[in-house]
Amino acid sequence: MSSLLQAVSEGWGAAREQYPALPKDPGTFVDDLRVRGVTTLDATHLHDLALAWACASALPWALRVFEATVLPQAERAVRRIDGADAFVDEVLQRLRTRLLVREAEGAPRIASYGGRGPLAGWVSVAAVRVGLSVLRETRRDTARAEGLWADAVLFPSGVSADLQHLKDRYAPQLADALRRACAELPDRERAVLRMYFVENLNIDKIGVVYGVHRSTVARWIGRTKSGLVERMHAILHETAAVPLDELSSIDRLVQSQLEISLAGLLPD
Repeated sequence: MSSLLQAVSEGWGAAREQYPALPKDPGTFVDDLRVRGVTTLDATHLHDLALAWACASALPWALRVFEATVLPQAERAVRRIDGADAFVDEVLQRLRTRLLVREAEGAPRIASYGGRGPLAGWVSVAAVRVGLSVLRETRRDTARAEGLWADAVLFPSGVSADLQHLKDRYAPQLADALRRACAELPDRERAVLRMYFVENLNIDKIGVVYGVHRSTVARWIGRTKSGLVERMHAILHETAAVPLDELSSIDRLVQSQLEISLAGLLPD
């Protein structure tokens, strides 16, 4: 028996006590380690290595465990950089994408975890790196970001002539309504739209991040888009910013241009 297989076999029972959903036979796990060039193993962190392997394999139970037990420790590290909720949410979302989404070639980056220390510590280091990157971007782009919402809601050219006058006439009101509607989105809905429209991840990859089927992601996106239009309609009606007889046309304008503008809105 090879030293790698022996080390895994000796510690696999303890790893399965912590994560019972791991397979009884560690053969596939060992084979994947060998493909990565791993020949020896410190069994101290075998359970963490097994969890990382299961996350890289997009197993739903492992992604749930990662979300519940590993990310909270990474969050604490990020808050030491900047405790603002918006900053922390942005960093953690980028971290999920960076570690859990399969790259064009090869496995997700979490597969590069080597088990030489606690997984939570390894992820926390990655989170701090992402946080510092976001902080640099924020400082560099502050001036541009101030006008991002208003610029995005003006919509690119190309709408029909009967809607163009509405875009020209109600741009400030639309900007305010869309700003408010997006600000009210729950964290998950906002994150999913950002991944889909800004980071250009398809529904399969987003499903990997959340441990759900692609059809579920498609429903999330469709429901959230519809909800944004409905909330904008309500805001415009509540504030009397648009006459009632023009609200239906405003809805058509928003529905026709929303996807184009979201790429500009969501990085805010």
